[in-house]
Amino acid sequence: MNKNFLCAVLCFNNEKIIQNLIDDINKSEKLSKIEKIFIDDFSSDKTISILKKNNLSIIQHNKNLGYGMAVKSAFEFAKKKNFEHFCIFPGDYQRSIEDLLFMMELSQNSSYDLISGSKFKKIKVLPYHRKVGNLFYSKMAKVFWGSKINDVLSGFKTYKVKKFEGLIENLPNNYSFDIVMNQIISKKNFLCKEFDADVRYNDHTSKMKSVLYLGKKNILYIGINMFF
Repeated sequence: MNKNFLCAVLCFNNEKIIQNLIDDINKSEKLSKIEKIFIDDFSSDKTISILKKNNLSIIQHNKNLGYGMAVKSAFEFAKKKNFEHFCIFPGDYQRSIEDLLFMMELSQNSSYDLISGSKFKKIKVLPYHRKVGNLFYSKMAKVFWGSKINDVLSGFKTYKVKKFEGLIENLPNNYSFDIVMNQIISKKNFLCKEFDADVRYNDHTSKMKSVLYLGKKNILYIGINMFF
């Protein structure tokens, strides 16, 4: 089972939490048996030096290419190594290893094309602007293209590699990656599974800002760009 599964940890300026994540992964007997790749999207802090110090398998972007491009790098690595499934695990450690193991088991013992961990069970713990943004854009996705997934902005997913060949390569490189993909797989009737996943937030795990923030990290600005 494990030889067919790749875990890709996406990293960007996670120096405050990445060592804790690595330590917890190393403590897991099940995760020690699967291949892991850490993808650094040109961090400007000490993230990459921490990854190298731990002697990990790393893909390092030579400039900041965006979340979508990081997923594409994971996909290309999984395809090249002939993995059947690959999972995206956020390097900010807002998701749990227990849920990662659950997705591994589910993907290996089912025919799902995509498995997604929803934040909505823990919606109360999300920062207010993230909560409003997630609920609003998920509702819009249901109205406009009948999304069967509630949390359309979740980046915590497991993909069946062969099913996504010819699709992932053509998706956007930025945060709109997930919502564009959701529209396509909804129309193509991909077999998807969503489950209630744990989520935790703190000061260094949320890069989106409130609607009052003047800049490109404003969640409304990001969301409008996603839909366009």
